[in-house]
Amino acid sequence: MNKTAICLVLLISGFNAQSAEQVFIESDEYGQGFITQHLNRCFFVAPYHVVKDSVFLNLIGDDRQRSIGEGQLIQQFGYDLAVGSVEGKLASNCSTHFNSLKSNTDVIESNNTFAISTVNADGMVSRQNVISVETTLTHIVVQPVSQEHLLYKGMSGSMLYFNELPLGMLQSINSQTGFGKVLRFDRLLETINPFFNGNSSLSAARKKPSDTQVEAIGYEVVEWNKVSADQNTSPNMIADSDDATAWVVKLGGDVLELTLAFSESQEVSGLTLVSDNKGKATVKNFEVLTSKRAAGKRGWISQASYSTFPQTVLNTVKWLPGKVKRIKIRVFNSWEPESLIHINTIMVH
Repeated sequence: MNKTAICLVLLISGFNAQSAEQVFIESDEYGQGFITQHLNRCFFVAPYHVVKDSVFLNLIGDDRQRSIGEGQLIQQFGYDLAVGSVEGKLASNCSTHFNSLKSNTDVIESNNTFAISTVNADGMVSRQNVISVETTLTHIVVQPVSQEHLLYKGMSGSMLYFNELPLGMLQSINSQTGFGKVLRFDRLLETINPFFNGNSSLSAARKKPSDTQVEAIGYEVVEWNKVSADQNTSPNMIADSDDATAWVVKLGGDVLELTLAFSESQEVSGLTLVSDNKGKATVKNFEVLTSKRAAGKRGWISQASYSTFPQTVLNTVKWLPGKVKRIKIRVFNSWEPESLIHINTIMVH
């Protein structure tokens, strides 16, 4: 076998090792997702809007046996993502370990023709070619190559592939243009990674304020969309560098949005959010966005989406350093049954 053939075999083998095991999901809506193994358990990953209204889900695998399983939602994440458990025959055939899933940004940058892979209700897999029309740090916008194979609503959760390498998950289709919005696989893995590899014991031990505020960047809380839960709390408590105080709000099914602003552009590489109510966190899932603009609704770039653990009151997210003028924090849900959110301190660094 010549060197070219050997390289081709190795390349194909590498793609297969990283390929996601796709599933068809039947709930109150029809959709797609993939399954992965971690600590000898099987989990599904799917768009949250597909699974959010169902207690139990029916899943059909893309394996040769068209294995059937039952799924149950465990946790919601940012970027419209959800992770749940899988039981039944499908779980027995769940072979791809989470930590073996990889992304390849070079492929995204060097190609514009990919394939959308969808599992049908009978377990058969269909693929259709698409062309990328826009690529950002978080998403890829794609369009079908022909009018004969359009994208449709039930395809949410389908995987975008280059050969057998997963590049992203289809999350929505624009009914007017027919374009699909794909969450990049690198951002997807980064978002759900704390669920599989997080170690809450490392962060659960509280750090003293002096340990966490040495390099904090000063800011002003300028916008928020929720009122305080009582008159003794206010958004300004977030910036007072005192972990003993907290701004308390009630989500009530909505998303909390909070905007921080700097007097001038700052080089920012992350932030630490402290959420502590009697030693337990209340903030469950949150997203961080940045803007280079001093005002306006446009220009926001999503930098990180993070999921906390109940015993982890101090949560640090990091991204590539860059000059920004504003930071927005979006809190999706709470660990508290009453949906209360306690934000003690936000330290920008």
